[in-house]
Amino acid sequence: MSRTTLLFFLFDRFSSGKSRKPSKSYKRLSVSTLGMLQYLRFAFISPLFYLYIIIIKIQ
Repeated sequence: MSRTTLLFFLFDRFSSGKSRKPSKSYKRLSVSTLGMLQYLRFAFISPLFYLYIIIIKIQ
């Protein structure tokens, strides 16, 4: 649950930062985008890891 809320928060920050003036929030935007990409990579790897552990425990 915390994973999805974090993703929504980053996405919200990304969309709200776009409408604001680009001078100040551009740095914030790039940081949140970088964080989102890193986070997405983690979000894809982590469930597979849990699934792998569950499969091992079942067998």
